[in-house]
Amino acid sequence: MVLQWDVRKDIFLAADGWEPVRLVRGHSGQPMAPDSSGQSGAEQYQIKALRGPISLEEAALSGGKYTATDVIWQIAAEQLPEPPRLGDLIVDSRGVSYRVLQSRLLERTGRYRCVCRHLAIEAGLDNLVDIERAQPSKGPDGVEVLQWSVWRSGLRAKLQVRESQVQIEGDQIASRPRLKIYFAEMVPLDQHCRIRGPDGQRYRILAVRGQDRIDGLMEADLEPIPP
Repeated sequence: MVLQWDVRKDIFLAADGWEPVRLVRGHSGQPMAPDSSGQSGAEQYQIKALRGPISLEEAALSGGKYTATDVIWQIAAEQLPEPPRLGDLIVDSRGVSYRVLQSRLLERTGRYRCVCRHLAIEAGLDNLVDIERAQPSKGPDGVEVLQWSVWRSGLRAKLQVRESQVQIEGDQIASRPRLKIYFAEMVPLDQHCRIRGPDGQRYRILAVRGQDRIDGLMEADLEPIPP
């Protein structure tokens, strides 16, 4: 009898390519704020994991919950004090992040099996943007002024022009574009932040959505700030 070996299903049984990765905790709808250096304050673990593709059968039977581009990461349970949770990130040695969509313990192997998604691949996040944060200070005349500085740099994102609004400014008619930006990672934005695009253009943040999702991208509505 000839045994058929399904590579996509059985790849972990034959794999010995454990990769160094980071498990980054803390989604739960409220990302942990970065510290003064702009780095995430989330709990992190330096571990090793096995990477493999999701089976076509599992993707097909999930009813659209998973796709054929999703990735399976397996992690030896003894490496973590607690199981991976929904919304955690697994970051590989190249800095590519995968969001955990589902996690369960495989009793036979003593490993956590995590279904993960690299959202940036699907969305084409090919722009690098900076986030600037305002710090209030007193000017020479005692009036409060805002000092802007880079808070987070080199974030992968995608900028899209959504619409343009016609505004009358004096005797001039100006068309101001409205944009949408999608982020590869959750960023705790507030009224003290603005976006600097790859070309140096700065954008005012009008609204933020998707901070409580684990299967989609965080997004924000923007408008350009005049020079």
